[in-house]
Amino acid sequence: MSKIILSKEDFKKVCFEDHEDFDILEEIEKESSRWSRRIELIVRNLNNNKCYICSYEKGSTEMQEDEFYNTELAEVEQKQFTILKWVVKN
Repeated sequence: MSKIILSKEDFKKVCFEDHEDFDILEEIEKESSRWSRRIELIVRNLNNNKCYICSYEKGSTEMQEDEFYNTELAEVEQKQFTILKWVVKN
């Protein structure tokens, strides 16, 4: 598994689709609190075509700023799963 560590400024550009080397493939909203929501992003590096995951805290109000605690991108791959779910019979 490869990792990329970016500067805080480059990491922000990746998160807001303003980095020339990365495209956002998927945005997943995770847990939230009164002040922020954790956002996970799946991004593709356009130079090597590898996919990475990263996350940041998005402010929930206009008074909260977005927070970027970890500027590391970890390589990921997509896998298919079969999910079984219980449903009420008709």
